[in-house]
Amino acid sequence: MPSVRFYLRLGPDELQRMYLGVRDAQAVSDDGRRVRFPAKELRPFVTHDGIEGQFELEFTDAGKLVELRSLGRKN
Repeated sequence: MPSVRFYLRLGPDELQRMYLGVRDAQAVSDDGRRVRFPAKELRPFVTHDGIEGQFELEFTDAGKLVELRSLGRKN
């Protein structure tokens, strides 16, 4: 299945906006593509400091989300 990797950093204030109604999260992939996916998929990765790390988004050929995985923090 196709996948795309991206780095994401969202502080607590940005996360609060997501919980107040922003439905989609957006990022730019490592290869320059813009990706959009449901913000609710980020919930397992939220900490008190927000979200930060490298992620991989796997999707079907039709563009439907299969899985969002954390690949850890970038050093």
